[in-house]
Amino acid sequence: MRNQKPRVLFVMPNLTSGGAEKSLVTLLQVLGERHGAGRDFDVDLFLFEKQGLFLPQLPPWVRVISCGRRYSAFTGSWRKALPYFLLHGRPDILIARYRYAKAWAAPAEERDALVWRSFAHALPRQRKRYAAAIAYLEGNATYYCAEKIRAARKITFFHNDCRNFLAQRALDERHFPAFDLIISVSESCCDALREAFPALANRVRCVKNIIAPGLLKQLAVAEPPPWEPAPTPTLLTIGRLTEQKGIDLAIRACGILKRAGVPLRWFVIGKGELEAPLRAMLQEEDLEDSFILLGERANPYPALAACDVYVQPSRYEGKSIALEEAKAMQKPIVTTRFGTVANQITEGVTGVIAEMDAQRLADAICRLLGDSALQVALRENLLHTPGNEAEAQKFMDLLQLDGEEA
Repeated sequence: MRNQKPRVLFVMPNLTSGGAEKSLVTLLQVLGERHGAGRDFDVDLFLFEKQGLFLPQLPPWVRVISCGRRYSAFTGSWRKALPYFLLHGRPDILIARYRYAKAWAAPAEERDALVWRSFAHALPRQRKRYAAAIAYLEGNATYYCAEKIRAARKITFFHNDCRNFLAQRALDERHFPAFDLIISVSESCCDALREAFPALANRVRCVKNIIAPGLLKQLAVAEPPPWEPAPTPTLLTIGRLTEQKGIDLAIRACGILKRAGVPLRWFVIGKGELEAPLRAMLQEEDLEDSFILLGERANPYPALAACDVYVQPSRYEGKSIALEEAKAMQKPIVTTRFGTVANQITEGVTGVIAEMDAQRLADAICRLLGDSALQVALRENLLHTPGNEAEAQKFMDLLQLDGEEA
């Protein structure tokens, strides 16, 4: 029996802190406010793992489904997996769990395919047929949507520059033909996709991450910042503690500045797998009182409003949401020269761009802190940064929900 309303499925691994996760939640909020989600069409969100900082921010009309304990049993220890899958009569998944563990030790050129082939056994096939299914992240969410979901229309997102994801290229080539559209978040990222997948170039579209300055400013005054006021200049970085985000470069730059006698406090909002080695770096550089890891924050905007300078030390990005939010809050910005930075920052106009080196990053920060006229100019140039909620309409047009649901 055909549903009265079309039903759309989004797929994500989880809603832990991250740019794509925040982007999805913002998109869903805008779809509900302006485009009838929950009224004119229903939304399911399939999470491999039902957890994450942004779960409470989901609109109430979003129906969340997940793998449940099956996922944690598969990805956890062998001692957890063995009784769980034996009890549930799934020795086939136990075999897949064994292969999954072995796959991580495979050569780099084979690893992603072997890991996915095993991991796919832990993920249930969706029985319902959807009007549209959207894999909102590259990698496993995309492969799952291609293989285990039935939908009249399929769309996948690639939030990064695909030139930084060469190891998974073969898997992408295998799965991308299942999608009607491949969306990325900047024109340069779209150009990279067209170059990497020329046979699918006509399927690539750009939909930018939605930034709503009014909402950010409301959230910024909802609570106090996570530090006490001080006369020392305050720097802020928002990002996961991963190789991509370059927090190690930031620590080295902070050490250079401290040894040069430049007073500052540098706070980082985010968590990730590199927390332990980064804390060891802080001890090594004697920066534990100057460079502070704050962990996750569901609402980072009081911190963004209170900082003097926002720093983005990334090695690569698709289109950084944190940078766009810093621009919307009219913050003086220092960023590394990652491959797509020109899509977001104009040197000396909307920010200061440093070469990807700790010394150059430190020099750029020192230059900005010592030049109050430049700080004022950057703020003024960002004063009328527009929101881009209209991107939600572009996304709705691409969904084509007025078509027939097969």
